[in-house]
Amino acid sequence: MWKIILYSVLVMVQASVNACLVLDYSARSISDDEIVAAIREPRPLSVSNLIDLLKATYDLDTIESLDLSKNTICLEGAIDLLNFIDKELQNLKHINLSYNRIRDWRGHKENIAFEKVLKKLLNKWPDFSINLSGNYLGSDWALYIANKFSSEDDLFKRIII
Repeated sequence: MWKIILYSVLVMVQASVNACLVLDYSARSISDDEIVAAIREPRPLSVSNLIDLLKATYDLDTIESLDLSKNTICLEGAIDLLNFIDKELQNLKHINLSYNRIRDWRGHKENIAFEKVLKKLLNKWPDFSINLSGNYLGSDWALYIANKFSSEDDLFKRIII
């Protein structure tokens, strides 16, 4: 009888462990695909390789937090990641993209795409948040985004700059 109880407890613990994943891929030199392609061997992990790794390694429905801080992800890589989150990480609550190389390029097509997918994610999931601190997005960008999202005050509060 005690073996059955022990087995049940182990199954319950395993189920609770699988229910929520917090993944830490910080400080791994992850960068945009184009940048990685220009680097000689050994190449760092690219954003698309990271996405493939996540798909192959984890049950995507269990990922609730993804820490990609202190890498070299630029605007295009951030767009790719946010699009991946939108399509495949339905239970993600927080992504940390702090201290990367995301720049304020207002008016450029990449910046417009970034703002569009960011707003889409914030509208789609009311408890989703993103940390963008330590990038090349100064207080001027923060005011710009605050004004752009002003009609949806709650959206801006979930962006850490």
